[in-house]
Amino acid sequence: MATSDQFRRRELFGGAMEMCMPDAYLDMSNIGPVPDNQEVWVDGGNSLLIEIVERSELPEEEVGRFYWQDLASVSESTASRLDGQENLYVEKDLPGIPSSSCPRAYLVKGCQMLTKSRQDPSRVHPVAVWLAVLRLPGVQADVLVTANFPCTETGADCNENAAKRPLESEGVEGRSQIVKSMLRTLVVRDWSLFG
Repeated sequence: MATSDQFRRRELFGGAMEMCMPDAYLDMSNIGPVPDNQEVWVDGGNSLLIEIVERSELPEEEVGRFYWQDLASVSESTASRLDGQENLYVEKDLPGIPSSSCPRAYLVKGCQMLTKSRQDPSRVHPVAVWLAVLRLPGVQADVLVTANFPCTETGADCNENAAKRPLESEGVEGRSQIVKSMLRTLVVRDWSLFG
């Protein structure tokens, strides 16, 4: 597992954004096509997705759950458990994003059961997921930062019961600090990225 001294600042979206992430993460756009509204970084089974989407008009109290369910659907999760949502304090948790531009941000976390291989859809594994939702009403966008860590690294059974156990029992709660460390380094350098 990466420690804070193994983080490196990375340019995102052609330098319009930046974020520090574990040094071992590789930019998937160097390997294959990635949609223009996404940045995808991987390190073994760990992954980080930064995505710009059209701003959801749902009430604030529903936004985290909406994006969580959308992620589970798009990922074709066979089971999903949302453990909770916390409000992020922009000035403290996202100091590189002006609070005037991002009045609200949330961090949801839980577990999803994902297929390891499209060739063998019966092979599923539990993945701990942290999903940060940054609300940018001035540019009519939401920025989603999704970090995935396989629970199997800590000995979790590869069955749907793993999606029912708290993250703490999987030994991945410490990764929450990695996610929060990455978020604290997120910076928008060029707001024209949003339109």
